[in-house]
Amino acid sequence: MTQPWCTALRPLRVRIAVTWIGNAMNAAGEVVVGGEYEGERNVDGEFEGDGIFRNAAGDWYRGQWHGGAKHGYGMYFFADGAVYEGEYVADLKEGRGTFRWADGARYEGEWRAGRQDGGGAVRWADGALVSRYEEGMPVGEGAQW
Repeated sequence: MTQPWCTALRPLRVRIAVTWIGNAMNAAGEVVVGGEYEGERNVDGEFEGDGIFRNAAGDWYRGQWHGGAKHGYGMYFFADGAVYEGEYVADLKEGRGTFRWADGARYEGEWRAGRQDGGGAVRWADGALVSRYEEGMPVGEGAQW
């Protein structure tokens, strides 16, 4: 059961400073991020059903939610111009989806646990093609990094 359509501010504060000591990364501190949600909620007040979330960095998501997480079909628009359109499970890209980078490169295919995994293809802005991924890494003919 979902609650009526509503709007609420959902701030989050995390600040991180990163330093390197030899080959090791040391991180500490806080990054400030806030956001606003418009949409349905469940009886526990979590995002549920259809809704839109905008964060303070300029990214926004429009799509389905379950238990406070992106879940089902949605579109995520990044402030830098990149866009992901496809399926989510428990806040992670999962199933079929398309990611378009701001420079014109595009991946269309399978996602697992938030990473490109399985059948799919990347067409880089320069025309190069990668046609298969495993656990987020390109494999096979055309693999490059």
